Amino acid sequence: MVSSAFVLFTLWVGQTTAASATDRDDLLRYLEGSYRLVGEEMNSDKTFLGKVELKKRGSKLDVVRLINGTRIRGTGWIDFATADRIKILRMRFHTSKGQFEGAYMFCSDLENYARITGYFFPGDKGTIRNPGLEVLFPEAVFSQ
Repeated sequence: MVSSAFVLFTLWVGQTTAASATDRDDLLRYLEGSYRLVGEEMNSDKTFLGKVELKKRGSKLDVVRLINGTRIRGTGWIDFATADRIKILRMRFHTSKGQFEGAYMFCSDLENYARITGYFFPGDKGTIRNPGLEVLFPEAVFSQ
């Protein structure tokens, strides 16, 4: 005979799993959009400007970066960081210099658009003293 506690636990686990999938979908839709990019290259003081387009496709984001006239395609997804399981945006993209991965925090700006900041580093996860820095500002209509 199945105990009622087991049944309740099973229902609760099913609901939290479904809720987290919905939550992830909602976050991807929230992050979807066009952004202006300001960054600093790895191991350098050299800055760069660009644009980033995030478009939801299934359970991930298609990422298109345009920097100095070069189009770079990649993938983004919701991941978790630290023991507290803080939700972050992780992106992976390829350039002529190799594969890179980024870990980005996101929050809402004053107009409820996503503001995204993070580090990027070589995809092989080798040791690096100064990772690249990036901030993505939404290209949106703002009220005054």
